[in-house]
Amino acid sequence: MRAALRCAEDAAHLVSEIGFLPLFAGPVPGFSVEELTPGQWWTGLADDPWGWREALAGRGDVLYGKFFEGHAGFVSREWFPTLINLRRDGYDFDSRWEEGLATPLCHSIMLEVEKEPGLLKSELKKRAGGKGFEGAVTLLQEQTYLLICGFDRRRNRFGEPYGWHIARLTTPEAAFGAEWATQMYAEAPEASRVRIEAHLRALLPKAEPEALRRLIG
Repeated sequence: MRAALRCAEDAAHLVSEIGFLPLFAGPVPGFSVEELTPGQWWTGLADDPWGWREALAGRGDVLYGKFFEGHAGFVSREWFPTLINLRRDGYDFDSRWEEGLATPLCHSIMLEVEKEPGLLKSELKKRAGGKGFEGAVTLLQEQTYLLICGFDRRRNRFGEPYGWHIARLTTPEAAFGAEWATQMYAEAPEASRVRIEAHLRALLPKAEPEALRRLIG
């Protein structure tokens, strides 16, 4: 692994090169944006990695969301269809819902995002929220039905932005097309797991097998 990421472009290049990169430290030591930066977090400056997610989320070559054990991180566009195939385990969301494998809250969230891709999470919560909303949105990202496609701020009645930046949510299908999102559906999910694990093991030969399995999901 290379060290000292100093800007969003460095992070984007690394993710495109290696395929997967959590934002914060996790089960595999040294494998995160947090551990590859000098520590200038939450300063609001140009080299603040917390701001990089806003710069990268809408690029298209790097996808951002809570993909790693409920925690945020990046996946390259090249590898994301393989992750979709693994995490969805043979179910598009409609079939998961019809089989009774998704909650009514998740169903409501998906209906709203499919109706309006790129919806601010705060607005989504108004429309489809309920007890467990944050957990449901996280789960849908882990399962690759949702991803974060950008950030924006609320606006007052004069159209002026205010407050913190809020994530915009979309589906991979809306962002890049259904054909792209489902291109690995012909492969068995377990075969996708084996390929991802082999790829990461080549990058991280010292990683514990269980840590890699946790990371892959």
